[in-house]
Amino acid sequence: MPRFALAATAGRTLIAGSEKTVCAVDLSTRQVAQVPVAFKPHGYAQNPRQPARIWAFEKWGRGAAEVDFVTGAVSHAFVSPENMQFFGHGFFSRDGKTCFAVREDLSTGLGHCIGFDSETYREVMDIQATPGGLHECHLLTDDTFLVASNGAPVIFKDGVMLDSPMVERSSLVHVDPVVGKVIDKKFIADDDQIIGHFALSASGTILALSSQRRSAQARHGAVYFGHVVQPTLRRVELPEPLEAKLVGEMLSIAIDEARHLAVVTNPGGARVLFIDSRTGTFLGALENKINGVVFDEALAGFIGSGRELVLLTALQDKPQRLAATDKAGAAFLAGFDGAHSILADGFG
Repeated sequence: MPRFALAATAGRTLIAGSEKTVCAVDLSTRQVAQVPVAFKPHGYAQNPRQPARIWAFEKWGRGAAEVDFVTGAVSHAFVSPENMQFFGHGFFSRDGKTCFAVREDLSTGLGHCIGFDSETYREVMDIQATPGGLHECHLLTDDTFLVASNGAPVIFKDGVMLDSPMVERSSLVHVDPVVGKVIDKKFIADDDQIIGHFALSASGTILALSSQRRSAQARHGAVYFGHVVQPTLRRVELPEPLEAKLVGEMLSIAIDEARHLAVVTNPGGARVLFIDSRTGTFLGALENKINGVVFDEALAGFIGSGRELVLLTALQDKPQRLAATDKAGAAFLAGFDGAHSILADGFG
């Protein structure tokens, strides 16, 4: 069976945000190294050519930065043009020569995927992917990529966001960066939901997470299931008692490939959902307020980041606290309030 998603790193460094700093947590010692940036980081991408360099992206802002954990400083700061804002996510090409970041043109509402040369930091590509905001994006094994789209232009006038009509339903947009064109789109059927984040399994299944549209009456987001070779995404059925406890966005997701198990966070409702990544079947939920989540093979569990780090090994097991320290050995009390986290390898 072909692999549709790139193999996840087996890294032992957790990258997460704490206020306006990018944190690297050594998972062997749980010591935290911090590099200040000029914005609150939302998402991250690791430079495969220089693994100690992490690109961090602002959401709803003009800032992004390459952070070098060898020097402990920002090696390059990006500032978008005044009418353009970064939308929180990016990824590297397989050869590491290009980093793609999502940006929004606030005057037109169009979503763009901007390619930056990873050595010169210059813009080398601009793909207008869709009319609407773009968010999380992932490279596929054939070097095309998927990016989440909300389907509605995000337009500001005099610093105020306008209520723009939905042009199309939210989707995952399939883009070929070589020719700079959209291949197809995988739509959801719900008008009141916006896909923001998603994960791909090695077998090609997709679990996508949404939040409710600003104009919608829905209290919370949803989870959708599909496959790379299928045209649509279907909504995962959740029990009514759980639906009543969910609040706001379904934020982060990670997959344990060996157990075909996905974990989804809903920080607004302080819930963590367990989903079968093969079938999109809901398996259960527990109460815990975390933002970002990754799966770590060495710990055989999911690491959640929030006020503290926690380890989730199974639905029936109580989450374990992973105490972190600063470089002086004191307890790291600042917490990890950033939206997402990633695993990085090659820091040693």
